[in-house]
Amino acid sequence: MIKNYFYLLRNTIELADQLANCSLNEIYSQEKDKIYLRITSEKYQHRHLIISTDQNMPFILVKDDHRKAKKNTINFWDEYLPAGLRDIYI
Repeated sequence: MIKNYFYLLRNTIELADQLANCSLNEIYSQEKDKIYLRITSEKYQHRHLIISTDQNMPFILVKDDHRKAKKNTINFWDEYLPAGLRDIYI
């Protein structure tokens, strides 16, 4: 897990510019230690925020075009989705 405050602060500033005022449509996992958040906008219908919690290689990544696997996936918090993203902060 990423524990450095300055790294997280820098990420939140950059992610807020890209993802604020978008829609969070799906949260799922299809790989060990990774969670995928599908965040759509008018320009990007398949944009995903990928968060890895692997202790050897933690990362936060935004992919503009990513497709969900057809099997071996599990969805999370479906009752709260879709939801709007107003801001991103630590």
